[in-house]
Amino acid sequence: MDEFQRQPPLFCELWSLCRDYQGGALAGDLCEDLCVAGRLRYRRCLYYERGKKVLQADWRGRPVILKSKEEAFSSFRPPGLMEDQAEDGGQGFPEAELLLLGAGEYAVEYLAAGSPHHRALFPLDGASRGQAQAVSDMALSFLDLVRHFDNDFSHRLHLCDVKPENFAIRRDFTVVAIDVDMAFFEPKMREILEQNCTGDEDCNFFDCFSKCDLRVNKCGAQRVNSNLQVVCDKIFRHWFSSTLQSSAISFQLQRQLREAVQECADPGSPQRTAPTMFWRLQRLLQAALRELREAEK
Repeated sequence: MDEFQRQPPLFCELWSLCRDYQGGALAGDLCEDLCVAGRLRYRRCLYYERGKKVLQADWRGRPVILKSKEEAFSSFRPPGLMEDQAEDGGQGFPEAELLLLGAGEYAVEYLAAGSPHHRALFPLDGASRGQAQAVSDMALSFLDLVRHFDNDFSHRLHLCDVKPENFAIRRDFTVVAIDVDMAFFEPKMREILEQNCTGDEDCNFFDCFSKCDLRVNKCGAQRVNSNLQVVCDKIFRHWFSSTLQSSAISFQLQRQLREAVQECADPGSPQRTAPTMFWRLQRLLQAALRELREAEK
């Protein structure tokens, strides 16, 4: 058995990709660094199941994550098929899909993912600030993320699987969504929710809820909860259901935060109250940060 045959399967797969690149069958922004310059180095496999691969690598001295949902490069449709479709009078492919079809692997920054096993849901090891300040910063960043998903696209983006593992934090405690497989824009969300039903429980799609109209036994197409309500329930409730570990935040403000989060997390709260609740939480979190900073002086 030669040296190549003794290598682990994923190493052999990367070698195969480089062979395709050097033969002119494959192109990409990372190929030169991986196959020629040696600036992209494979470290370990983080996940490999049913063709979905998540690898850790070092790219120019920085840790990155490489992800792919295809089993092999041959799984992608050849560009010639897209050209033929356009010539036949088809609608062609959106630019975003063309980009996805043209990339067998793509790199994202390496971040500290959340976990229910962490006391604060996210690793805070080495944080220069206290836990209360880190939690307040992360909570404000979650609010920014919710506002972005609700307002900054042509359609609202619904998060249907909110849990710590699907988010990560940067060193400045800003939050990043790292797994959005269960995120859907409004038109698709309405299509998913509008199903047959005999009760409201049939209208729950993970963290996205609808109501059953018993007159026609059909779930409503309109989601009745919101991204903010789910974030309050799955994330904020863990942080603010008890006293924060800092005497620098006044008891009155901590009580107001607990009450606001409990009200926000209540699935019975109508979606129309979400904007008011958003600004209330933002104001309370900003006040908590001011008290913490004042205590440091």
